[in-house]
Amino acid sequence: MFAKRYKNKIGFTLTPKFGVTLHRKGGFTAPRGSEGLPEATTYRSKTAGFTLIEMLVVVAIVATLSGVVAVALRRTGPDARDAQRRADIKTLRNAFEVYYNRNGHYPRTTSAARSTGQLTYYLSNLPSPQPPLVPTYIAKVPVAPNNEGGSQTHYQYGWDNNGQDYLIGVDYENLGAMCAYRTSGAASIDPFVLNCPD
Repeated sequence: MFAKRYKNKIGFTLTPKFGVTLHRKGGFTAPRGSEGLPEATTYRSKTAGFTLIEMLVVVAIVATLSGVVAVALRRTGPDARDAQRRADIKTLRNAFEVYYNRNGHYPRTTSAARSTGQLTYYLSNLPSPQPPLVPTYIAKVPVAPNNEGGSQTHYQYGWDNNGQDYLIGVDYENLGAMCAYRTSGAASIDPFVLNCPD
């Protein structure tokens, strides 16, 4: 009866002649001089669980790692969106330079573009007799990514001196304000907007 009852719990077949003490965690201690067992040895079964301290240590480690990852991800959001903005502006500037080299002037829109929607509209619909910018020089006008929380950011465009100079404005999250990429003669276009850092 004794042997049958505890066989599945601790993985051994025990008989009362060993004088074995059973533990709640599934282990047993053999008293000194027990037949067939080393002296004063504690045995544990393979089904023994974790202690409360071990579980608390694991929970603390997981919580700490989660906090570190959350802070890192919160920081990479603005950095990733600003990197996208830099790539978009570089694409636009490259398209403008190719356009200038072939046509002798930068795109002359009918009005200054003050929002992403206006930028897309004006650059996609240049007044004649100008050659179109889209899709000849750029496949499509890039759209600025939204800030964290969904607030919209914009790219802006303006030109001066009969298309010999231009300005592109951009909202960088890490800068906290709009800045501009402009040609050397475009200082008069939005003079209060600071130049973007390179």
